Amino acid sequence: MKQIIKNYSFSASGKTVTLTDFGTIRLDRLQLIIDTTTNKILYNFADSTVTTATVATNVITLAALQGGEADTDKLQIIYDVVSGDPVYDGGQRTMANSAPVAIASDQGAVPISAASLPIPTGAATSANQATGNASLSSIDGKIVAPKTDDYDTGAGTDTVQSIGIALPGAGGHVVGGTASNPVRTDTTGTTTQPVSGSVTANAGTNLNTSALALESGGNLAAIAGAVKAEDAAHSSGDAGIQVLTKRTDTAASSAGTDGDYASLNTDNTGRLWTRIGATDSLTPGTAATNLGKAEDAAHTSGDVGTMALAVRESTPTDLSAGNTDGDYEPLQVGRDGGLWVAGIAAPKGGWTPATGSIGATKTDIGTANTAGQVGGWYIYNPNASVAYVQFFNAQASAVTLGTTAPVYSLPLPAGAAANVGPGMVGINHSTAISIAVTTTRAGSTGPVSTVDYNLWYKQ
Repeated sequence: MKQIIKNYSFSASGKTVTLTDFGTIRLDRLQLIIDTTTNKILYNFADSTVTTATVATNVITLAALQGGEADTDKLQIIYDVVSGDPVYDGGQRTMANSAPVAIASDQGAVPISAASLPIPTGAATSANQATGNASLSSIDGKIVAPKTDDYDTGAGTDTVQSIGIALPGAGGHVVGGTASNPVRTDTTGTTTQPVSGSVTANAGTNLNTSALALESGGNLAAIAGAVKAEDAAHSSGDAGIQVLTKRTDTAASSAGTDGDYASLNTDNTGRLWTRIGATDSLTPGTAATNLGKAEDAAHTSGDVGTMALAVRESTPTDLSAGNTDGDYEPLQVGRDGGLWVAGIAAPKGGWTPATGSIGATKTDIGTANTAGQVGGWYIYNPNASVAYVQFFNAQASAVTLGTTAPVYSLPLPAGAAANVGPGMVGINHSTAISIAVTTTRAGSTGPVSTVDYNLWYKQ
């Protein structure tokens, strides 16, 4: 059925039309889109010049516009609806798509013709009351004389007419009411009836516990609202029931057997008695998933642990009591978050100096064939041309000048010196430290004059 769509949104910049009442639409049911503000056709399934469009869910995307459109333009959209689609004309199909009829508060009388109302067969009209009228006229002769009972508790004369309840011939329960249709004390069954004395009730399916008052300040309905299901989500303003504890100054169980219910116990300060473990002590453990780790244990990927915190100090400060070696101290960080450290040459102690004059002769620094670090140097080249100081990660006897590549080579300009003061960390030589001076970076020819050197190293 073809109908004009009434609810939509139009984006001229995005070239989209959204049918807001629809969940999904189909392009083959779209007939026509006209911009009635500009009097231009934006889409026509029968016109090849304006038929390019795509749809996704309830959004129509046009390939192009005619020009001059705005988001506030009025559109006329004709769409072929099917069963289940929103319908604007020709009546409503479902309750969800229907609109209620509202009567104004100052509405006058609305005439309704009873003659036009559809009355079912056998309806109670004046023509069908003969049998009922005949029964009512003879009802007095069918009711026995009422009985009276003594109503007061003393020797008075107050009486009241009573209504009898029939009992079954063989005894048993009172007949006259069922679970769905009980005996009522009022005509409607909705009036609250006062009850005095003790009442014993079986809380079965027919007992309305929400209407049984427990006391003036609460009832069963309030208790039911305070009970929460396991894993139920919290909501602001939830009601609950206070959990009471038993004061026990010395920890002891209120139950005598495993599996029995027991009370929570608190001491004389109100603190809850708890137990950390089987021995009332905390043992962190040293496994991969424990917080503790054994001294000198090897690291394993995925190990867990506790974050180490540091103390902020603008200047490094001794924080131990007594300033004694061997005391525990926290790590300290400066105001920029950097960790305070004191550097020393590895492995321990200061740098060792080595001095001499050298040419193309290979020379071991320190102990031959021993690993170490080079921490700094002062080297002077007295020659009229550049000289190179070659450093090797090998002992001198294992070096062949011109063949063995140096790990680094320092060029010294003619008549100049190179100076690097010793620092906290040096250049590592994992095998040995040896040097030689040549006229090229990795050559074997020595300079005319030897070169004076002062090296600082550690082995």
